[in-house]
Amino acid sequence: MRILDDSTRPRRVLLYSGHRIDAPNRKSPRFPAQLEPTVRAMLSRHLDRWNIGPGDLALGSGANGGDILVLELCRERGADIQVLLPFSEAEFLRRSVCVEGTAWESRFSELRKEGRWLTLAERSGPPLEGEPFGQTNLWIIETARVLAPEGPFYALLVWDEKGQGDGPGGTADFVARASELGAEIAIVNPTKLLHPGE
Repeated sequence: MRILDDSTRPRRVLLYSGHRIDAPNRKSPRFPAQLEPTVRAMLSRHLDRWNIGPGDLALGSGANGGDILVLELCRERGADIQVLLPFSEAEFLRRSVCVEGTAWESRFSELRKEGRWLTLAERSGPPLEGEPFGQTNLWIIETARVLAPEGPFYALLVWDEKGQGDGPGGTADFVARASELGAEIAIVNPTKLLHPGE
C-alpha cells in the first residue's frame, strides 16, 4: 500500500462516511450492532461494483461503524487509505471509536498501521468554518480535489437518509458536499434493514 501525498494521483477516489454503531442506550435505532455483518456485505457489493482496488484511494475519517467497515474492506482490496481526524487520536478514540465491550478500538489500531493519517491540527491552509466534524468534512472534499482534480469520485455512505442527524458535520452534511463534488453516491441504510418495505 502506498503512502499518498499531494504529488500522488490516485486512479479513483472513494469518499466514505457513515453512522457509528448505536450506543447501547440509543432510543431510536439507527445502526444496531447486530446489523454489522449485513451492512458490511452490502458495502462490499458496492465496492465490487465500482471495482475498487489497487491504485484507488479511500478518503474519509475513522469512526466506528461505517467508517471502519469501509476502511477494512478497502484494505482487503489493496486500495490506498487516507484518514483525516477532527481531533487528536486520543480524543477521537474517546469520542468516536471506543465502545465498552467491543473490538472497535483494536480494529482502529490495526487500520492505523497503514495509509496516511492526519489530524485537523496538522492541516495547512486557511482556517475552515464550522465545528471540527464539519471542518473535517470540508477538509476531506478539499483533499479529494487536490489529489484528483478531475476525479472520478465515488461516495459510499452508511446513512439513514435523514436530513438532520445527531449534530452538525454528520453524514447528511457529507452527502451534500460529495454531491457538490459530482461523486457517484451509494447509500446503505440500516434502518431499512430494521423495517423492510418502508
